[in-house]
Amino acid sequence: PNIDNQLKNDLIEFIEANESLMQNQANTSIIQYHPQACYTSRKLTEILVQEESQGFDCKIEDD
Repeated sequence: PNIDNQLKNDLIEFIEANESLMQNQANTSIIQYHPQACYTSRKLTEILVQEESQGFDCKIEDD
């Protein structure tokens, strides 16, 4: 019975450590931004705002 308890304790410790590691990785992923993604997003927003302000939105009508 002592071996069973030790195995159970080892498994529980492994599961808890794994869950903690996964949570830390998830938190790290959330707070890290890729510089190129931020730059692309900012540039895309600038282009869309510029197009909107220049009246590039147009309506195409069929004759």
